[in-house]
Amino acid sequence: MLQSAVDTDVLFKGASYGFLRELVGVVTPDLGQVGVLGAAPFVIRSKLRRANLTSPPEKVVQMIEQFVREAAVLEPTREEIRFAAQLEFVAQRANLSLDEGESLLCAIVIGRALSWLVTGDKRAVSSFEQLLESNQEAAQLAGKVLCLEQLFLRLINDENGVSIRNAVCREVNVDRALAICFSCCSPEVGPESWRSGLRSYVADLRSRAPTLLGA
Repeated sequence: MLQSAVDTDVLFKGASYGFLRELVGVVTPDLGQVGVLGAAPFVIRSKLRRANLTSPPEKVVQMIEQFVREAAVLEPTREEIRFAAQLEFVAQRANLSLDEGESLLCAIVIGRALSWLVTGDKRAVSSFEQLLESNQEAAQLAGKVLCLEQLFLRLINDENGVSIRNAVCREVNVDRALAICFSCCSPEVGPESWRSGLRSYVADLRSRAPTLLGA
């Protein structure tokens, strides 16, 4: 039974850092209960052509393809596509940032009553929050959204914190916010500072999406 839907941003960044399975596993340990859009590998290949990674792109692709083989591929229904298009239309009229992939995942999470929408797109989360007033169905997403920084807060502990920080700082161009949280320019800064930085970004997003962001 599906529990969560994960967007391409989380897939790309988790694989670029080298611990995609572990990152998603803090939310849903059984990959068979994790859903990803069928187009995700193609979208990520396009991202890789523009990315400036230190790791070989082939290694990132291999990790993502293995992940997708074990996860559930989400094929949206006609009704989910209709709902996603409705969200995009309202967002466009309100001048909000919302792309097709995020709107489809939102529709799937709501339509199939999944527990979590895991996303790295903070602008989309803010847009969903602003759409609540004009779309009652979107309110069913309340408390079900998790952002990338929340995943990292769950992932890091005393044993793996240094290795996770090293991975983020090795691929410093993948996510600037995470590079700041892990003080990649200040090697002497320790784990409590990393957690504080992550909490700060989560708090900022929660201020913009208090209804949607989960704990």
